Amino acid sequence: MSEALLLSVIQELDDYLENNPPRGKEHLYQIWANREMERVIKEMREIVDIVRDKKLEEGRILNFFLSDLIYMANYILFLSKYNRYIYYKSILSWIGEIKKQMLKLGDDESNMRSSENVDDDVDVVGFKEEVEMLIHTRIIGKALESKKSMFKTVVIKGMSGSGKTTLAREIYNHPTVKKHFERRAWVSNSTHITLKELFIKLIQQVKDYPKNRYTSTSLENMSTQRLQGMVCQLLQGKRYLIVLDDVPKQMHLKSFLNALPKEIQASRCLFTSHMRHIYGHRCT
Repeated sequence: MSEALLLSVIQELDDYLENNPPRGKEHLYQIWANREMERVIKEMREIVDIVRDKKLEEGRILNFFLSDLIYMANYILFLSKYNRYIYYKSILSWIGEIKKQMLKLGDDESNMRSSENVDDDVDVVGFKEEVEMLIHTRIIGKALESKKSMFKTVVIKGMSGSGKTTLAREIYNHPTVKKHFERRAWVSNSTHITLKELFIKLIQQVKDYPKNRYTSTSLENMSTQRLQGMVCQLLQGKRYLIVLDDVPKQMHLKSFLNALPKEIQASRCLFTSHMRHIYGHRCT
């Protein structure tokens, strides 16, 4: 079913290109955008071929990958129809990562999950000053005093083993942070991380999430686009802190950030990564 939906949206991209050819040199952006869309179509068709060549059965991870691709194709169509600029570089990078992971699919799925038990009270020697500094300058700052502190992203960047996750965990579990934010969620990267999986984990962690209404299976059967809408709805009107631990450089963070409501003062998204992302501030 997911493969058929992907083929359908790929055809929609093809139809868009056919019905919107570049017209004259004054439309240089459209010429470039159409070429980039052709690259997206080519990459997605190759992924469909991978599914068929490897004879992959429709399972949980495969459906997550295909759902992300369907979301990306619809995202491109939406922006194209409204003449919005599209960051094709980051989109193609994310599609390329999905392609690479799908080539590995089935080889080793034993390390698909990272530990996300971050609610334990841990006192790590040597981080107290850094934790207090980041909380009062980047995470909360003057937000308790000012109503003008808007949504911000923060990046803790450093080499593997440098203590990024430990520092983020200390911030996440700090009493001041717990009191300040009405909603908190922590998501660690896994081997096959997808936008769909990311949205599901956020929904399941948000306080007051109606667990009796949606099971894990029902969430997994939803489209990435619908899950994105649910994340926005659950966080709407709440001050929140979301931590994404070990964010892969290829992830299309713009799609994730688009799901987050921005109108509430002092909401924060904290990334840890060994790569520099275009969003947020570096904290090393």
